[in-house]
Amino acid sequence: IAIDVATGDVVFARRADEVRPIASMTKLFAALVLRAHKLDLSRSTTINHDDAVAGAGGASTMLLEGQRFKNSDLLYAMMLSSDNRTPTALARSVGLTPDDLLVAMRTRAADLGLSSTKLADVTGISGNASTARDMALALREAIRDPVLRAYMTTKRAHVASESNVVSGDYTSTVPALWTKHQILGGKTGWTEDA
Repeated sequence: IAIDVATGDVVFARRADEVRPIASMTKLFAALVLRAHKLDLSRSTTINHDDAVAGAGGASTMLLEGQRFKNSDLLYAMMLSSDNRTPTALARSVGLTPDDLLVAMRTRAADLGLSSTKLADVTGISGNASTARDMALALREAIRDPVLRAYMTTKRAHVASESNVVSGDYTSTVPALWTKHQILGGKTGWTEDA
């Protein structure tokens, strides 16, 4: 589907209402909730065992248990490369449990009128599904936020723990960001089902 970002009018659509797995595009909803809960990007959060459990079964991570990171770095890890340990860690930093985060994500999707979006977990590893139409509208909402837009248009971010035990780059997985085209934002997701 292609929509006009200003008006929401549909420019082109084909099978736009077919429900499909969305994988880590789920993190758009987590990001919207975190911003609504005033995520403080200057504070830091420690990756704990619950974060490791929440991210189990997903892609590899460099966010080691017991290491403390700036929330700004964790948001880069979530938005650029979809690190699965970040949603629960950042939720904890705003006072939400993983269950609270999931409920808030579902509520946010419902508030946006995304009736075909079904969220079963906060990472996108399993069970989350939506339509192209719903996801286009979710992305439209995310790029209205200047902070999220800046994160979603960053190609590469260096992330380091406060102890410097962990240090490395997260690279955006959004192909359009690596072309000559100027984009307003994007998010990808990958699982076998998706």
